[in-house]
Amino acid sequence: MLNRLTKGGTPSPGPTRTNGSRRSAGGELLASADQRLRVLIADPDGLARNMIRTSLREADRLAIIATAGDGHEALELAGYYRPTVLVLDTALPPDGGVELISQVLLVSPETRILTVSVDDQQAALAGLRAGAVGHITKDIDPDQLASLVLLAAHGEVIIPQQLIMPLVELLREAPEAGWRPLHSRLSTREWEIVDLLAEGASTKQ
Repeated sequence: MLNRLTKGGTPSPGPTRTNGSRRSAGGELLASADQRLRVLIADPDGLARNMIRTSLREADRLAIIATAGDGHEALELAGYYRPTVLVLDTALPPDGGVELISQVLLVSPETRILTVSVDDQQAALAGLRAGAVGHITKDIDPDQLASLVLLAAHGEVIIPQQLIMPLVELLREAPEAGWRPLHSRLSTREWEIVDLLAEGASTKQ
């Protein structure tokens, strides 16, 4: 369960520190700044950037280090901050978010990239091919966004339900040896999970 900072209500004593962490007034253990996972948000829509940032900022384990409105800025910030997770809109100018993925992985190989879009399955699949570890549609419940970013940061593959069949069809067209994106950051085990989906396993399984 995610720990969240308490907001509003009756004034209470400030948080206390324990071994580099903090405890809220209610006693929950909160991560210190240097323990937080760094998140970079790259989206051409200023309103969308603010909404994503708002959805993530209350998760105690996430620190929003920067936001970017275009690919040049996102690449520069990724190289400087080396974020744990990059939330990347597939429509990011000037060349699109998918084209940016391989460039980001060159300057920050450990960054795990989650693409986002309104409704663009082809771009989402292309993002996975290029090295993204998952995709999030913009109709997601904002309360679920932080948990998905945390899962991605810790090695999980994030595949929305509506992408499973297109991904399965793509795998069926792959050679017998299997399809593996050239620059993918997914581990062998993560691709085994994708193969299981192709064989009919449910996402829960």
